[in-house]
Amino acid sequence: YNEYKSYLSRLRKSFTDLRMLLNNADSEKTEQPPSRGGWYEDFKEFTTETTSHGIKYVFHAAYRWVRVIYLVLYLLAVGYTMSIVIDSIMQFAQMETGTKIETRVMEKIEGLNQAAVSHPTVTVCPVNIVSQSYLNRYAGLGDTMKAFRTFEELYIDPKQPERAVRSKDNVTDGKLPSISLKDWNNIKDMTYEEIIRDGRPRVKPLQCEHYVDHCDDIFGHENWFTYENSLSGSCFRINPQGTLYTQSGDYGMLKLFLFADLEDYSDYAKKDPQYGWVVTFTDNGTYSSTATSGFYMSPGNVYKADLSKVEEVSITPPAGKCNPHHTTDAYGTYSVNSCVATCRDDYIYEKCKCIQFTPPHPENTADPEKYQRTCSLEEWMRCGQQAYKKFVSDFVDLKREGESMCKCEKACKEISYRATISSSRLSKYYAKEKIPMLRKVNGKINVREAEMDLKKSRVGDTTNTSVYSPTVDNVYSNLMVLEVLFTKIHVERIDEYLKFDFNGLIGNIGGQMGMLLGASAFTVIEFIHFLIKSCWRYCLNKRGRQDPSTVGYYKNEGL
Repeated sequence: YNEYKSYLSRLRKSFTDLRMLLNNADSEKTEQPPSRGGWYEDFKEFTTETTSHGIKYVFHAAYRWVRVIYLVLYLLAVGYTMSIVIDSIMQFAQMETGTKIETRVMEKIEGLNQAAVSHPTVTVCPVNIVSQSYLNRYAGLGDTMKAFRTFEELYIDPKQPERAVRSKDNVTDGKLPSISLKDWNNIKDMTYEEIIRDGRPRVKPLQCEHYVDHCDDIFGHENWFTYENSLSGSCFRINPQGTLYTQSGDYGMLKLFLFADLEDYSDYAKKDPQYGWVVTFTDNGTYSSTATSGFYMSPGNVYKADLSKVEEVSITPPAGKCNPHHTTDAYGTYSVNSCVATCRDDYIYEKCKCIQFTPPHPENTADPEKYQRTCSLEEWMRCGQQAYKKFVSDFVDLKREGESMCKCEKACKEISYRATISSSRLSKYYAKEKIPMLRKVNGKINVREAEMDLKKSRVGDTTNTSVYSPTVDNVYSNLMVLEVLFTKIHVERIDEYLKFDFNGLIGNIGGQMGMLLGASAFTVIEFIHFLIKSCWRYCLNKRGRQDPSTVGYYKNEGL
């Protein structure tokens, strides 16, 4: 029994020593800093835990040839994915834009009982910019205006004051505009804007109808149009505030009656191949002086303009090129054309200290007084005309070296109207019914002549007071009817968009990573976490070999 008891005691002591030995071995294993060769083992362990499932077979497949196949496939997938990622990033950096077009029905407008679309502002500019009756009042003014239209250079010879003011070059028809020095002195202080304003056609728009209502009843007597002075003459802006609304078709159609007054056409206007009016359709904040083109309409015809409203919306920088801060300028609502017109005025003012016309809204500029100083005929002949020609020449010269004369950014939102024009000859039966309208015309002519008589004439010639006899031919050769309508109250919206935005970039990269590598955003986070953890352990391992007291600091496996 004693021997058996002694044997158990020795066996118990052996187990105790073995347990202590194992504990010491574990302690030494824990305190032993990882060697630099642990990167491979760490990464091998990482492949079993990452959400990118395919890579684990590179290290843990049962057979070597399987591991090689997975390695090749994984490297090919990584290479292709990287090429897609780089291409996507480059495509995103280019920020290419495109446009998409959608058509939507107009919604119900506040204050109205149903959906409608606003009528545009209809601007009517006469081909006969200055009436002959006005030119007859000022000797030499007709030849001077002819020089304006043909860009002739007039000069005065001070040594021979009785000689006429002549141009240096012949005009196209071989005739020289010629006026005496006395007549020139009488008109040289007049401004071109004054001539356009006071010499506008004698007959205003005769009548305006909005479906069954007369515009005079809607707006008040002749409050349905305003004037706009521009290179196209003194134009009539009909529906200037854009307050008229319409339904589709004839319901809400705008109908205008215009009179050409051919008896008062100027001599130089008669040489134009067209006669009548130039009509443009714009938003009420846009003016015809910034419109790129219009429609010629001649008397003796009925025109129907079928309109559709177009809204063009551009995106702002950095992807887009429009400037959201450009909303208005001297010519109303900002556009590239209004910017060019303002740039032209700035150029002429810099050269001549005056401009040709006062823009519609000089108050929208930093220096309103600059845009209200218009050139006299003498200033325009000596400086303004050459500055204008130089501006046009340089602006249209696409091969001109240096910076562009006008740095005009596109507007972030533009509203325009597309017009489909149809026409037919005016019925002579209809013209016969409109003969009483000639009395209204004659009344306007007499009022115009009376207004001019109240002004001091520099010549005193007021002989042209012709009126029209009540005949069908006079109506037929002067009257024009314009019908403006919308066949559909749809608005076409053109939106600029970024072809490849940030969401597209993330989706493209994520799709490729998920399909080829079985990876996701969290896989990337896991890999970054692994790199930080491994670098941390490597740094502490290096410190631990130099200073054993630091061994305890990198036992943190939760990093």
